[in-house]
Amino acid sequence: MNTSSLTTFEACVLQSRAYRNLRDFMVEQLKPYDLTMMEWVLLGLVNASMPEGMTPSEISKTIDVGLPMVTNMVDRVAQMGLVRSDKDLHDRRRRIVVATDKGSVMAGDIEAHNRVALRLWLADIDREILNGYIETMGIISEKKIN
Repeated sequence: MNTSSLTTFEACVLQSRAYRNLRDFMVEQLKPYDLTMMEWVLLGLVNASMPEGMTPSEISKTIDVGLPMVTNMVDRVAQMGLVRSDKDLHDRRRRIVVATDKGSVMAGDIEAHNRVALRLWLADIDREILNGYIETMGIISEKKIN
């Protein structure tokens, strides 16, 4: 594909299709765990932050969504027994979201399953191309509009 002749709307179509395909793939992988992709992101982030945990504000900033959405996700994942929201020992006004033992085990299981499934799904893509795409997504994810 020649990117110099790619129109902006064609680039948007490609990105939209790539996002939807990845989202649909992840939805299928997460069905046995009864988690949405964003709930998996929340569980994965909180589990990776252990033992400190994360504040809802830190989660919000990391995944670039509003606090009300984070609150709803935390509530749902907490109802499943995968995370809990504790008072900060140093500042009782703050809450810290931490993974439960059940959540940590499930996060490890999901990550192991998804890594294998994703590698198989993307096996026909050259590793350098895939690494370049992931690196580019990282760079774009940090760009802000003024």
